[in-house]
This record gives sequence, C-alpha cells and structure tokens, in this order.
Amino acid sequence: MGTFIWYPKTIDSNSTDIEDFVDKVFYGVRQNAANGRVTIEKIAGDEPISLPDEVSQKPNDYRNWMWTNNTYEFSWDANTGRLLMEVI
Repeated sequence: MGTFIWYPKTIDSNSTDIEDFVDKVFYGVRQNAANGRVTIEKIAGDEPISLPDEVSQKPNDYRNWMWTNNTYEFSWDANTGRLLMEVI
C-alpha cells in the first residue's frame, strides 16, 4: 500500500484560528498496521477528535486528516488499487 499524501490544516493548543474549524467536517484516515486495512472516519459536530502526537505515533493513530466544508466520497480504483477521493 502506498503512502497517503494530504496537506491538512491542523489545530494545536496555540491556534488563534479555532473558529475556522467550527462549521467544518473532519475526515481522518487510519491504517491498521497488522492487516493493512484502511479506515476513513467522517466526524461532524462536537465529537472529540484525538490527533496523534508528532513525536510518538501509535499504530492506530490517524495517518492523515483534514477539516473541510466539502463532502467527499471515497472508492478504490479497481485497475490501480489507489484510493480515489471525489468532491460531491
């Protein structure tokens, strides 16, 4: 499986633009290290989101994430095995 390449906007405890994330939906990608299974989580509302520690990542941490106003649909390309992301 290849590496996901996203350039997410992230928040930390020193962020001055937290309001930029209030009305957005969170998409997070996890990959199970044991079996290679990829899971994409869509979280909207006030559910807590735990971002990984940059220094010590755990096996079940998000590998990539983003906040957006757009709605996405994900599918696998049967010919290449690549993950496709389509803006709806």
